Amino acid sequence: MASSAGKTLFVTGAATELGREFIRQAVAAGQRVAGLVHREKDVERVRALGGRPLLVREVNAANMARLLEQTEPEVIVNLAGQRANTLLHDGHDWGELKPLPHLTHDLLQGIRMSKVDVQLLIQGSFAFLYGNGPTADEGSPLRPPRGDAFFKAAVKAEQLIADNEVVPFTILRFGYFYGPQSHDLKLYELSFKMQRPYYAGPENHRANFVHFEDAARALVLTAEKQPAGRIINIVDGTAASFGDLIDEYANQLGRRQPSRIPSLLVGALPLLITPQQVKMLELTADKLGYEKAEKLLGWTPQYSDYRAGLAQTLRSWGKEES
Repeated sequence: MASSAGKTLFVTGAATELGREFIRQAVAAGQRVAGLVHREKDVERVRALGGRPLLVREVNAANMARLLEQTEPEVIVNLAGQRANTLLHDGHDWGELKPLPHLTHDLLQGIRMSKVDVQLLIQGSFAFLYGNGPTADEGSPLRPPRGDAFFKAAVKAEQLIADNEVVPFTILRFGYFYGPQSHDLKLYELSFKMQRPYYAGPENHRANFVHFEDAARALVLTAEKQPAGRIINIVDGTAASFGDLIDEYANQLGRRQPSRIPSLLVGALPLLITPQQVKMLELTADKLGYEKAEKLLGWTPQYSDYRAGLAQTLRSWGKEES
């Protein structure tokens, strides 16, 4: 396994919550990071973290090739679509998954068109793609919710990477994100104050989560170790329901347990809770393990369950548990 310490990393989705945390950690580890952004206001956000912002209005193969030749990265980190990988947005960001195959194709074509010797492409993917079923590992078939173009697109993007003959790759399948970087988590605090109910899905349905800082550390380690051709789960190892996470968050804030929207009413509230969010919360997953991440990357989660991760979140925000 190669080492990429002190080399140049190119990251898409640089202005996302995961992207910014990754840049922070990668720069601290001695990496040079060039970050792709699409808005003027994100240029300074990336620069303030020690990264080199690359502003581009339109993502296409030619632009990707130009930027790769301009930066000459050894490692590319593709975080396109990862902003949606949380249950905290009530489904309003799942639409970001739909263009993933197109964006992934353009990235691969850009690598092909450029003359840059890219050692590894790290593809951020999604643990929820295992869908319903028995205990899964990295070799299990993907079973995302049926009949939805957004989730089909996420599978297609991963397949494009796995089938490509352009560049060595590693696929990281992340659990749902949460942590102090999450704007949506802060909005839930406001909803507690307003005593607004939320939709938690079936009470006994569980999901796999991972703290933003643990996810970013996995990316940094993957860039260093470069385990080409591998698919690796990045999860905290503790399956929990979305309701468990939100109720614990309210408890740690010293708020009363929020009320829940009954399943029978969800269909009448599509502007509040999208059909995709309902499908995600109807999934139930056994605990995913991170044994391969530990073996190949030396990675284990610092926050091994949502309780520890939420406590760190409140400490980071300067709040004390009540």
